Order: sequence, then C-alpha cells, then structure tokens
Amino acid sequence: MGIACPGCGRQYDVTLFQFGRTVRCACGHLVSAQAPHRPAALNAVPGGEPPGSGRVASLARLVRVSGARVLDLGTGRGEDALALAARGAAQVIGVDLREDRLAAAERRRRALGLAGVSFLCRDARRIDEAELGRFDLCLCAGLLYHMRNPFNLLKRIRNACRDLVLETHVAPRTLFGWLRMEPEYRRHLGLRVRTAVLDEVSFRGRLKVYPPGTQLAAASGSVDSRVTFWLTRPALARALDLAGFSTEASYFARAAPGQPPIEVRTGPCTSKVFVHARVRAPEEQVAAGSGTIEGPAMLASPNS
Repeated sequence: MGIACPGCGRQYDVTLFQFGRTVRCACGHLVSAQAPHRPAALNAVPGGEPPGSGRVASLARLVRVSGARVLDLGTGRGEDALALAARGAAQVIGVDLREDRLAAAERRRRALGLAGVSFLCRDARRIDEAELGRFDLCLCAGLLYHMRNPFNLLKRIRNACRDLVLETHVAPRTLFGWLRMEPEYRRHLGLRVRTAVLDEVSFRGRLKVYPPGTQLAAASGSVDSRVTFWLTRPALARALDLAGFSTEASYFARAAPGQPPIEVRTGPCTSKVFVHARVRAPEEQVAAGSGTIEGPAMLASPNS
C-alpha cells in the first residue's frame, strides 16, 4: 500500500519514507509516512472522515483552537465546525443561509454528542450585525469567491473576530493561469481580468457567471446571485490590508520559509489560497459601508 499525498492524492511507495523521510509532491504538499493527527471524537462522524478535517488540521498549525470562541462562516453541513469542537474550541457557531444544510449539521452534532457547537441561520454578508459578539477566530472557507462584493465581507469579518483563516479561490492574472486551472474550477469563470469598484475602491479580478436558470443551491455557494467576483491574489492581499488585517501566513502551492506545511490543496491548478490574517486594531471597528459595486454591468446589477 502506498502513501497518499494529502493535497492531490498521488500515491508514493512506502520505501521512500524510511528513517522519517518526507517528500514534497509536485502539487506543493509535504508527504510523510506519519498519519496526520485525528481527534478521537471525529471517529464517530456519520459517513466517515469529514471533508473539513484536513482544513481544520491545517488551521490548527497556524492559530490556537483550544479554548477559542470560533465562528464558521458558510458552515454548510458543519464538518469544519464539528472538527473545531473536537479539537477543543470552547464555543463554535456555524452560520449559513441554507436551512437544509443546517439541519444536516445539527444531526451530525447530535450523533457526535459534541457540546458547545450551534448552527444558526444568518447572512454572512451582515455578520457584524448579527449580534453574536466578538470571536477569537473566524474560519471563512469556500465563501469569499461566492460574493459580489468580497471586500465588504472582509470588512464585516474584521469587525467580528481577532484572527481570520481564509480559504478561497483567486482569479488567475493571465490567460495561461486560467488555462492551468482544472476544468471544474475554471468553468463559468471569465476569460478577461476586469476592474470592479467595491465600496469605492478598485480591485482586479474575474467574473464568475452561472447561466440563467442554474440551481444556485446545488452549483454555487451563493444563495441568490449567479454573478460573483473572484479577486486576483494581489487584489485579495490589498483587500485584507484595507479591511484592517495583517497577513501572518499565506499559502499558494508551496509553504513560505518558516511556515508549517498544510493539508489543504492550494496552487495554480485549483487557483486556491489559504491565508491566516490577524486584525491590527481589534479594539476598533471599521465602517463596512453599504456594499456599493461599480464596474462590469453584470456584477453591478442586483438582478443578475
């Protein structure tokens, strides 16, 4: 039996890992014979290993989870929220607008018997107005690129937490970068890099446009918009900075020197980044604004 890369699943012969050796896969992840830590509570999760466990294991290498009050934005079926609770978070609140997903998350929570986890129907786009208090940590995975105005969401997250772990797709800056993406990720993603003015600040990115009639609940994380805006990597870094965050760690294909390896698959094939950012002045609030959008007509129109 081989050893699988945690990023892409490529199999390696076990003889490569004698004497504790590690191998760096072509996708950028480190592969070793040592199994990743798996909290015992996750063994009881119905349906086996929750998809979020690798994400939460990666998160736990960057920020303290034990004893933390955690917000899971776009929690879906609660895999990440449950994994965070299993790792010792004092309180986890998962929010989503899709009630069927929340019901599934609650069933999983009951099956595990995990206390300190709750799932609420709230709009992440107004999370700072939800009266949930301040969180030590916010996990925002698979959500930002489903926004028409991702900058506005980042400002609202900044007002609700102290640390942010963000997993999101970013827009390639070149046609070659677009072509390198796996088909499932570039489907419906525009060929052109465009400028959108979000809350009176210009950002570069690409439009993601689902065809009319698409069942968004099944095809997209957006509940009510078939047009969203993917920021480029530089635009995302700028948006985080202007929202009041300092980037502590950022992954795209390879870990930077001094950063621990992670299990999340990032890089040009998925066009995905994994970022840990910290609020610079947590005692202050930033003005989130009204979420104004100018630029491409399809993005700016609320009816798209």
